[in-house]
Amino acid sequence: REYLGLEFETKEFYSNSRYELEATIDDFVFMTFFVGNDFLPHMPALDIGDEAFDLLFYAYKKNRAKWLKDGLHRRTVTAGGVDKNGKPKFKTINHPYLTDAGTITSGTRLEGFLEDVGSYEDPYYQNKRESMEEENERMRKADEKAGRETLIPTQDVLDQVELAGRELYHGMLLKKARIEDETTSVTEGEVQVNNSDSFKPVTSSTVPDASFIQRLGGIFRGSLSPEEGGIAKVGSKKIDENSLIDLKGRYYYDKFGYSPFDAEKHLALRKAYITGLVWNLEYYYKGVVSWEWYYPYNYGPMLSDLVNVNSILSEITFPGRGTESGTAITTKHDGNRHVAGEPLRPFEQLLGCLPPSSSYLLPESYRWLMTSPDSPLIDFYPDSFAVDMNGKRWPWEAVTLLPFIDSTKLIEAARSSIDESQLTEEEKKLNSFGEAHVLTRSLDHDDSVKVEPLNDSVWANVKNDANVAFQPQLNPGTRIPGDCFPTLKDAPIKRLNRRKVFLNVFGLRSRYRTALLEMEDELPAFPPASLLAEKFIGTTVNFRYPILYEGFVCSMADSTTVYRGNAPPQKYSKDAQMKRPALLTKMFRDLQVGEGMTGTGGWTLPKADITLTVRPLEAIKTLPDGTRVKVYAKREIEIPFVAALFSPSRRDPRLEIPAKLEKNPFIFGGQSRLDTYVAKEQGNGASSLDNAIATKLQGLAEKNIKQSTEAKKVSSVGSSRGFATFPAMKTPSGAKGSRLPTNGPPPHRSFYSAANMARRGGPRQKVVGTAGAIAMSVFFFASCLMQVNAGHIVGVAKSIFPSHGLDRQLNAVKSTSFLSAPALMLRGGEILPHDEMSEPMSTPPIEFAHGTTTLSFVFQGGVVAAVDSRASIGNFVGSKTTQKVLPVSKNILGTMAGGAADCSFWIRSLRSEAKMHELLHDGRGISVARASRVISNILYQNRGLDLSVGTMIMGYHPRDGFSIYYVDNTGVRIEGDMFAVGSGSTFALGILDTEERRFDMTEEEAVSLGIKAIRHATLRDAMSGGYIGVYLITKDGWRKVFSEDLASIR
Repeated sequence: REYLGLEFETKEFYSNSRYELEATIDDFVFMTFFVGNDFLPHMPALDIGDEAFDLLFYAYKKNRAKWLKDGLHRRTVTAGGVDKNGKPKFKTINHPYLTDAGTITSGTRLEGFLEDVGSYEDPYYQNKRESMEEENERMRKADEKAGRETLIPTQDVLDQVELAGRELYHGMLLKKARIEDETTSVTEGEVQVNNSDSFKPVTSSTVPDASFIQRLGGIFRGSLSPEEGGIAKVGSKKIDENSLIDLKGRYYYDKFGYSPFDAEKHLALRKAYITGLVWNLEYYYKGVVSWEWYYPYNYGPMLSDLVNVNSILSEITFPGRGTESGTAITTKHDGNRHVAGEPLRPFEQLLGCLPPSSSYLLPESYRWLMTSPDSPLIDFYPDSFAVDMNGKRWPWEAVTLLPFIDSTKLIEAARSSIDESQLTEEEKKLNSFGEAHVLTRSLDHDDSVKVEPLNDSVWANVKNDANVAFQPQLNPGTRIPGDCFPTLKDAPIKRLNRRKVFLNVFGLRSRYRTALLEMEDELPAFPPASLLAEKFIGTTVNFRYPILYEGFVCSMADSTTVYRGNAPPQKYSKDAQMKRPALLTKMFRDLQVGEGMTGTGGWTLPKADITLTVRPLEAIKTLPDGTRVKVYAKREIEIPFVAALFSPSRRDPRLEIPAKLEKNPFIFGGQSRLDTYVAKEQGNGASSLDNAIATKLQGLAEKNIKQSTEAKKVSSVGSSRGFATFPAMKTPSGAKGSRLPTNGPPPHRSFYSAANMARRGGPRQKVVGTAGAIAMSVFFFASCLMQVNAGHIVGVAKSIFPSHGLDRQLNAVKSTSFLSAPALMLRGGEILPHDEMSEPMSTPPIEFAHGTTTLSFVFQGGVVAAVDSRASIGNFVGSKTTQKVLPVSKNILGTMAGGAADCSFWIRSLRSEAKMHELLHDGRGISVARASRVISNILYQNRGLDLSVGTMIMGYHPRDGFSIYYVDNTGVRIEGDMFAVGSGSTFALGILDTEERRFDMTEEEAVSLGIKAIRHATLRDAMSGGYIGVYLITKDGWRKVFSEDLASIR
């Protein structure tokens, strides 16, 4: 809503604007119809992938200035007060929009808007032709480089196809021209041809007269060569040299089979599309106006051909069964809303949308209608059909040319051919309509919802009222934004600017323009970092606007100095100071392009050199005594100070609780390199650094680069995840003050550099180990699903932004009540005593390389799965008892190979989906195919996050029998009857492949084969081992049938 308000400059963001947000949103909904929806195809030359919305927005803004003055539609609104009879006063005002409460305001406005959009059709197709040739060539080279066979024909072949289409089209024109010559006796000399205007569709609601036919025929003969009987010279047959290609004529002929002389057909096409626009508006804003209407074409007309819209609008009706004249969309004299036809019953709906291969989803008595040659509906379900790629690259973007469903014929066949008595009681219930209910949220905003049947609600009296519709205004009492919802108004936005910045979308650079929120170009000078550090460190701030997260501030730095905890400031080396501007530039660049995950990027901030590190809020936990506390992540993110000055307009009341912190909450791997500070509440004064530690802190930039390089090496060894581990400082248990013992070597600590974070896709330190990785995943997805709104920061933005001059800024900051609070007083609650906290643990620096062996195969009696249990990381054995088979349901198992944390997290998420499926489907379990598709879709959506997953989803379903699907972290999903995954997979397959009669084995033989294969693999593969486990899945469910400690047999 707010992005649209900024885009269209409504008065909610610009006080001098004359445009309302609610009405503009209604027009935006209407404009989306032109790029296609469930009921209408997208218009030619309007494709979202080709930035169609940019063109629609431009034409809309250009035309709405005219609508302010044309007076073509006026809206009645309340004028305030009452008349002499005590009734509310009303007035009419000009309504400068395309729609009003589900009605097109003016055919003239719509036609002018479409004319402007349609004027870009010719350059669009010209650019499309050129860009397609370049894109095809690029893809051919990419396929060749990757060593795979390309599916794209050579340009010569494509040119020949285009020439063949042109010849077919010209043959039709030649035939039409000769027929026209015979019937009208028009000579070539009598026709003046303008080749640039070769196609003129019918623009009248009546059949054109003979003179029009004469002119039209002459115009089209201008597209023919002299040899074909035309008067124009085609010239070279090279596609790119022919300037007389008739794009419109070819489009209508290729897609519809229409010639330029098919006047009535062109009129019917245009009228059908305008009718579709009307039906869609009615559907979304007033309710279904006809249950029988559908758009009877696979393609839309050219935008520039949608003319005489007023005339077409006046003729639109929606005929229904049992009616003669149909149902007009205008208000009836009796004030009641009339709906044509009736909705299909559930099984009839499935007949209309399922393919014959899915007929098993219907009751037995219905299936023959989709599969039997004797079915009266068999024409709806062809064995083969054409798929028109229509200039697209991927199959799912293609136009599927299937017969249209005749609902009248379908209903008659279903209700006359099906004996309802053969249905079970459950099937009868499934095939009936339920009772509509109304859900009403409390006006007190207490999240309570009232549920009542429609006929018992206040809506019962108006559900058939022709005048009832969604109005372009908010209901009284509506609160925007809602509680805990983010809003752009939490920061002072200057404008919305759309330009290409190559936004990071899950690790890939976007080729489209990005909507960038721009703040003021300049900011007044900030108070010194020393003063800000004193007031901010140990408090909470909000970051990642506009979806604000809460973070605990650990340190603050400027161009020369870093402050952490209550320790003395630490100066950067000269080299570090020289390289800091580049790090700041990268940091502000990330605010623009994002970090590869939802809610980041799209923000332009003025530059400032002060930064701070924060620990993000990770979870809310309940202590044994029932106290709910906030827990912050054991890692730090460095952000610009100017990106943490904004607070949510409505705080989340769930965050108004105490925070649980460690004894030393300031040291968790931040960008600043001071790690030996003690929390302020200990009250022992300022701390100092050991000289040895101070020496190690010199040359900060050099360490950054070195650690970045080392981390890169780590990520390339044995794992696609690219984990990097960095030991955290552990405060000595006997320390009473802030000084560390000076005897012995100083504690080692390395850090996550900015350059390394950039390669990882964002400032999210990736933590080693299963527990750390699971915590990371939980934080990331919890923060995406729940708006973690944060504590209000002082009013620093309010006190600093308006100030001019350093003295006034300092006074403003010092006078803020928040800054006078204790440094460790968190917004939203007190800090618990530190003796209840856990201390950060130390982790040795290790390289990641893992190994495992998992296998599975199908036999006639079920599925056998066998796994080892070792979790290894390089030369370290992390665990010898890892559970690599995880249950999804009572009939489905999943195996783990790759990153243990990733596999465990996603398979357990899949288990939740399976349980939800059972709850929603009366206890019926999820199928193996569906379960594998669910996890495949999830992994595909997160393929840019460097996950490491190779899982086998296996089990039994009554419909599909026994099956196995392999799914990996890229979303690849493969069905098979035998798989082995992991470093020992080749050894396992060597054993499984020796059994040619594997499928015909008994349960005992299949289990023995699984044991033999997993034993052999773990013996040969040095990275596999621990315990082996063998599982058997039958129709009755799964069970573990064998377990063995490999150490006992070696």
